[in-house]
Amino acid sequence: MTNFVVRVAGVLTLLLIAACSTPGGKRAAVPSPHVKVGEPYQIGGRWYYPAVDKDYDRVGLASWYGPNFHGKLTANGEIFDQNRLTAAHPTLPLPSIVEVTNQRTGKKIRVRVNDRGPFAHDRILDLSMASARKLDTLDQGVAPVRVRYVGEARLSDAITRVGQRERGQSLASKPPSRRSPAPQQTAQTGATSAPEPQMIFASTGAPIASTSMATRTDRGSKLYVQVGAFASSVNANAAASRFSVGTPVSVERGVSAGRTLTFVRLGPYSDTMSAQNGLQTAIETGFVDALIVHEVLN
Repeated sequence: MTNFVVRVAGVLTLLLIAACSTPGGKRAAVPSPHVKVGEPYQIGGRWYYPAVDKDYDRVGLASWYGPNFHGKLTANGEIFDQNRLTAAHPTLPLPSIVEVTNQRTGKKIRVRVNDRGPFAHDRILDLSMASARKLDTLDQGVAPVRVRYVGEARLSDAITRVGQRERGQSLASKPPSRRSPAPQQTAQTGATSAPEPQMIFASTGAPIASTSMATRTDRGSKLYVQVGAFASSVNANAAASRFSVGTPVSVERGVSAGRTLTFVRLGPYSDTMSAQNGLQTAIETGFVDALIVHEVLN
Protein backbone atom coordinates (compact mmCIF):
# COMPACT_ATOMS: atom_id res chain seq x y z
CA MET A 1 0.00 0.00 0.00
CA THR A 2 2.83 2.38 0.86
CA ASN A 3 4.58 1.64 -2.42
CA PHE A 4 1.33 2.30 -4.28
CA VAL A 5 0.94 5.73 -2.61
CA VAL A 6 4.53 6.59 -3.50
CA ARG A 7 3.96 5.59 -7.11
CA VAL A 8 0.76 7.66 -7.34
CA ALA A 9 2.49 10.68 -5.79
CA GLY A 10 5.34 10.29 -8.26
CA VAL A 11 2.96 10.14 -11.21
CA LEU A 12 1.12 13.24 -10.00
CA THR A 13 4.41 15.09 -9.64
CA LEU A 14 5.43 14.17 -13.18
CA LEU A 15 2.04 15.28 -14.50
CA LEU A 16 2.38 18.61 -12.67
CA ILE A 17 5.84 19.17 -14.09
CA ALA A 18 4.59 18.31 -17.57
CA ALA A 19 1.72 20.76 -17.21
CA CYS A 20 4.16 23.55 -16.33
CA SER A 21 6.63 22.75 -19.11
CA THR A 22 6.97 23.64 -22.73
CA PRO A 23 7.13 20.91 -25.41
CA GLY A 24 10.91 21.37 -25.49
CA GLY A 25 11.17 20.40 -21.85
CA LYS A 26 11.87 23.91 -20.48
CA ARG A 27 9.76 25.42 -17.70
CA ALA A 28 7.15 27.77 -19.14
CA ALA A 29 7.61 31.45 -18.32
CA VAL A 30 4.80 32.61 -16.03
CA PRO A 31 4.29 36.36 -16.53
CA SER A 32 3.92 38.60 -13.49
CA PRO A 33 4.12 42.19 -14.82
CA HIS A 34 4.97 44.79 -12.21
CA VAL A 35 6.45 48.26 -11.89
CA LYS A 36 10.12 48.09 -10.96
CA VAL A 37 12.96 50.46 -10.29
CA GLY A 38 15.17 48.11 -8.31
CA GLU A 39 18.20 48.21 -6.04
CA PRO A 40 21.80 48.82 -7.18
CA TYR A 41 23.29 45.71 -8.75
CA GLN A 42 26.63 44.55 -10.07
CA ILE A 43 27.38 42.74 -13.33
CA GLY A 44 30.83 42.06 -14.73
CA GLY A 45 32.45 44.04 -11.94
CA ARG A 46 30.45 47.18 -12.73
CA TRP A 47 27.74 48.70 -10.53
CA TYR A 48 24.43 49.94 -11.93
CA TYR A 49 22.09 52.28 -10.03
CA PRO A 50 18.43 52.12 -11.18
CA ALA A 51 16.57 55.38 -10.64
CA VAL A 52 13.70 57.51 -11.91
CA ASP A 53 15.35 60.06 -14.20
CA LYS A 54 12.73 62.17 -15.99
CA ASP A 55 15.46 64.24 -17.65
CA TYR A 56 17.29 61.25 -19.10
CA ASP A 57 18.60 62.23 -22.53
CA ARG A 58 21.77 60.50 -23.75
CA VAL A 59 23.67 59.80 -26.94
CA GLY A 60 25.48 56.48 -27.23
CA LEU A 61 25.48 53.08 -28.89
CA ALA A 62 22.53 50.69 -29.13
CA SER A 63 22.67 46.96 -29.83
CA TRP A 64 19.76 44.54 -30.31
CA TYR A 65 18.69 41.13 -29.00
CA GLY A 66 16.16 38.57 -30.11
CA PRO A 67 15.98 34.79 -30.65
CA ASN A 68 17.95 33.66 -27.59
CA PHE A 69 15.58 35.54 -25.25
CA HIS A 70 12.32 35.21 -27.20
CA GLY A 71 9.52 34.02 -24.91
CA LYS A 72 11.50 34.44 -21.70
CA LEU A 73 10.63 36.71 -18.77
CA THR A 74 11.83 40.29 -18.73
CA ALA A 75 13.19 41.99 -15.61
CA ASN A 76 9.72 43.28 -14.64
CA GLY A 77 7.89 40.01 -15.26
CA GLU A 78 6.63 40.57 -18.80
CA ILE A 79 7.27 38.20 -21.71
CA PHE A 80 10.00 39.21 -24.13
CA ASP A 81 8.67 39.13 -27.68
CA GLN A 82 11.35 39.95 -30.24
CA ASN A 83 8.62 41.10 -32.64
CA ARG A 84 7.36 43.87 -30.32
CA LEU A 85 8.73 47.40 -30.05
CA THR A 86 10.59 47.02 -26.76
CA ALA A 87 14.06 47.60 -25.35
CA ALA A 88 16.29 46.93 -22.36
CA HIS A 89 18.02 49.63 -20.32
CA PRO A 90 20.38 49.26 -17.34
CA THR A 91 18.80 51.82 -14.98
CA LEU A 92 15.54 53.42 -16.18
CA PRO A 93 12.33 52.41 -14.34
CA LEU A 94 10.34 49.51 -15.79
CA PRO A 95 8.15 49.80 -17.72
CA SER A 96 8.98 53.11 -19.40
CA ILE A 97 8.55 54.71 -22.79
CA VAL A 98 11.62 56.15 -24.46
CA GLU A 99 12.14 57.90 -27.77
CA VAL A 100 15.05 56.47 -29.74
CA THR A 101 16.63 58.40 -32.62
CA ASN A 102 18.92 56.86 -35.22
CA GLN A 103 21.76 59.39 -35.21
CA ARG A 104 22.75 58.51 -38.78
CA THR A 105 19.32 58.93 -40.37
CA GLY A 106 17.31 61.00 -37.90
CA LYS A 107 14.56 58.36 -37.80
CA LYS A 108 12.69 58.18 -34.47
CA ILE A 109 10.60 55.52 -32.78
CA ARG A 110 9.07 55.04 -29.34
CA VAL A 111 9.64 51.76 -27.53
CA ARG A 112 8.61 50.14 -24.27
CA VAL A 113 11.53 49.56 -21.88
CA ASN A 114 10.69 46.39 -19.93
CA ASP A 115 14.04 44.68 -19.41
CA ARG A 116 17.55 45.22 -18.03
CA GLY A 117 20.65 45.47 -20.23
CA PRO A 118 22.85 45.91 -22.16
CA PHE A 119 25.93 45.32 -20.03
CA ALA A 120 28.65 46.01 -22.59
CA HIS A 121 30.43 49.19 -21.49
CA ASP A 122 29.98 51.11 -24.71
CA ARG A 123 26.22 50.61 -25.12
CA ILE A 124 23.29 52.39 -23.54
CA LEU A 125 20.31 50.46 -24.96
CA ASP A 126 19.39 46.99 -26.20
CA LEU A 127 16.62 47.09 -28.81
CA SER A 128 14.34 44.19 -29.60
CA MET A 129 14.75 42.78 -33.10
CA ALA A 130 11.56 44.52 -34.23
CA SER A 131 12.70 47.85 -32.78
CA ALA A 132 16.09 47.59 -34.49
CA ARG A 133 14.41 46.74 -37.79
CA LYS A 134 12.03 49.69 -37.54
CA LEU A 135 14.89 52.03 -36.61
CA ASP A 136 16.99 50.72 -39.54
CA THR A 137 19.81 49.50 -37.27
CA LEU A 138 19.24 45.74 -37.54
CA ASP A 139 21.89 45.05 -40.17
CA GLN A 140 24.48 47.25 -38.44
CA GLY A 141 24.20 45.36 -35.15
CA VAL A 142 25.44 48.33 -33.13
CA ALA A 143 24.50 51.89 -34.07
CA PRO A 144 24.70 55.42 -32.60
CA VAL A 145 21.40 56.55 -31.09
CA ARG A 146 19.91 59.21 -28.89
CA VAL A 147 17.68 57.92 -26.07
CA ARG A 148 15.18 60.30 -24.42
CA TYR A 149 12.88 59.34 -21.53
CA VAL A 150 9.24 60.11 -22.36
CA GLY A 151 7.39 58.76 -19.33
CA GLU A 152 6.08 55.76 -17.42
CA ALA A 153 4.42 53.06 -19.52
CA ARG A 154 0.99 51.67 -18.67
CA LEU A 155 1.19 48.38 -16.82
CA SER A 156 -2.11 47.39 -18.45
CA ASP A 157 -0.22 47.22 -21.77
CA ALA A 158 2.21 44.63 -20.38
CA ILE A 159 3.25 41.83 -22.74
CA THR A 160 2.02 38.55 -21.26
CA ARG A 161 2.33 36.19 -24.23
CA VAL A 162 4.31 35.85 -27.44
CA GLY A 163 2.37 37.09 -30.44
CA GLN A 164 0.17 39.40 -28.38
CA ARG A 165 -1.27 42.21 -30.45
CA GLU A 166 0.74 45.41 -30.32
CA ARG A 167 -1.16 47.91 -28.15
CA GLY A 168 0.94 50.92 -28.97
CA GLN A 169 3.22 52.79 -26.61
CA SER A 170 0.84 54.24 -24.05
CA LEU A 171 1.89 56.37 -21.09
CA ALA A 172 0.71 55.78 -17.56
CA SER A 173 0.06 59.51 -17.26
CA LYS A 174 0.61 62.55 -19.38
CA PRO A 175 4.32 63.41 -19.27
CA PRO A 176 5.40 66.87 -18.15
CA SER A 177 5.90 69.36 -20.93
CA ARG A 178 9.48 69.46 -22.20
CA ARG A 179 8.95 72.81 -23.92
CA SER A 180 11.55 75.35 -22.88
CA PRO A 181 10.34 78.63 -21.40
CA ALA A 182 10.16 81.51 -23.82
CA PRO A 183 13.50 83.32 -24.23
CA GLN A 184 13.76 86.50 -22.17
CA GLN A 185 14.52 89.74 -23.97
CA THR A 186 16.66 92.49 -22.52
CA ALA A 187 15.30 96.01 -22.69
CA GLN A 188 18.56 97.47 -23.97
CA THR A 189 19.45 95.16 -26.87
CA GLY A 190 16.51 92.87 -27.46
CA ALA A 191 18.93 89.94 -27.40
CA THR A 192 17.69 86.60 -26.15
CA SER A 193 19.31 84.85 -23.23
CA ALA A 194 20.51 81.29 -23.81
CA PRO A 195 19.17 78.49 -21.57
CA GLU A 196 21.47 77.30 -18.82
CA PRO A 197 23.07 73.89 -19.39
CA GLN A 198 21.28 71.15 -17.49
CA MET A 199 23.27 68.90 -15.14
CA ILE A 200 22.49 65.19 -15.34
CA PHE A 201 24.05 62.40 -13.32
CA ALA A 202 25.82 59.25 -14.40
CA SER A 203 25.40 55.93 -12.58
CA THR A 204 28.41 56.73 -10.40
CA GLY A 205 26.75 59.88 -9.08
CA ALA A 206 29.29 62.09 -10.85
CA PRO A 207 27.68 65.10 -12.56
CA ILE A 208 27.76 65.14 -16.33
CA ALA A 209 27.32 68.49 -18.08
CA SER A 210 24.76 68.29 -20.84
CA THR A 211 22.33 70.33 -22.88
CA SER A 212 19.33 69.15 -24.81
CA MET A 213 20.01 67.91 -28.35
CA ALA A 214 16.81 69.70 -29.33
CA THR A 215 18.04 73.19 -28.45
CA ARG A 216 18.62 75.75 -31.21
CA THR A 217 21.65 75.11 -33.36
CA ASP A 218 21.85 78.43 -35.18
CA ARG A 219 24.36 79.59 -32.54
CA GLY A 220 26.46 76.48 -33.23
CA SER A 221 27.16 73.48 -31.05
CA LYS A 222 29.91 71.04 -30.16
CA LEU A 223 30.13 67.42 -29.11
CA TYR A 224 32.41 66.26 -26.33
CA VAL A 225 33.17 63.00 -24.56
CA GLN A 226 32.86 63.55 -20.83
CA VAL A 227 35.50 61.34 -19.23
CA GLY A 228 34.58 62.26 -15.66
CA ALA A 229 33.96 64.93 -13.05
CA PHE A 230 36.43 65.00 -10.15
CA ALA A 231 36.36 66.67 -6.75
CA SER A 232 40.17 66.59 -6.80
CA SER A 233 42.05 68.43 -9.55
CA VAL A 234 44.99 66.11 -8.90
CA ASN A 235 42.83 63.10 -9.81
CA ALA A 236 41.48 64.94 -12.86
CA ASN A 237 44.97 65.70 -14.15
CA ALA A 238 45.99 62.08 -13.52
CA ALA A 239 43.01 60.91 -15.57
CA ALA A 240 43.86 63.29 -18.41
CA SER A 241 47.47 62.08 -18.45
CA ARG A 242 46.36 58.54 -19.26
CA PHE A 243 45.48 59.53 -22.83
CA SER A 244 48.11 59.28 -25.54
CA VAL A 245 49.76 62.30 -27.13
CA GLY A 246 47.54 63.78 -29.81
CA THR A 247 44.25 62.95 -28.07
CA PRO A 248 42.20 66.16 -27.73
CA VAL A 249 41.80 66.14 -23.94
CA SER A 250 40.99 69.15 -21.76
CA VAL A 251 40.73 69.76 -18.01
CA GLU A 252 38.30 72.48 -16.91
CA ARG A 253 36.91 73.72 -13.60
CA GLY A 254 33.17 74.15 -13.17
CA VAL A 255 30.37 74.36 -10.61
CA SER A 256 27.55 71.83 -10.37
CA ALA A 257 24.88 71.80 -7.65
CA GLY A 258 27.01 74.15 -5.57
CA ARG A 259 30.12 71.98 -5.84
CA THR A 260 33.30 73.02 -7.60
CA LEU A 261 34.48 70.14 -9.77
CA THR A 262 37.12 69.48 -12.40
CA PHE A 263 35.82 68.07 -15.67
CA VAL A 264 37.93 65.99 -18.03
CA ARG A 265 36.66 65.93 -21.62
CA LEU A 266 37.74 64.79 -25.06
CA GLY A 267 36.94 66.92 -28.09
CA PRO A 268 35.33 68.97 -29.36
CA TYR A 269 34.04 66.86 -32.25
CA SER A 270 32.19 68.17 -35.28
CA ASP A 271 29.99 65.11 -35.90
CA THR A 272 28.45 62.15 -34.11
CA MET A 273 30.71 59.50 -35.62
CA SER A 274 33.85 61.34 -34.52
CA ALA A 275 32.38 61.62 -31.03
CA GLN A 276 31.61 57.88 -31.04
CA ASN A 277 35.27 57.20 -31.89
CA GLY A 278 36.26 59.46 -29.00
CA LEU A 279 33.90 57.57 -26.69
CA GLN A 280 35.50 54.30 -27.72
CA THR A 281 38.95 55.77 -26.99
CA ALA A 282 37.82 56.78 -23.49
CA ILE A 283 36.36 53.34 -22.79
CA GLU A 284 39.48 51.55 -24.05
CA THR A 285 41.57 53.79 -21.79
CA GLY A 286 39.57 52.52 -18.82
CA PHE A 287 36.83 55.17 -18.39
CA VAL A 288 33.82 52.91 -18.85
CA ASP A 289 31.34 55.55 -17.60
CA ALA A 290 32.33 58.12 -20.24
CA LEU A 291 29.43 59.75 -22.07
CA ILE A 292 28.90 61.92 -25.14
CA VAL A 293 27.58 65.38 -24.27
CA HIS A 294 26.20 68.08 -26.54
CA GLU A 295 27.12 71.68 -25.74
CA VAL A 296 25.29 74.59 -27.33
CA LEU A 297 27.48 77.62 -27.91
CA ASN A 298 26.32 81.04 -26.80
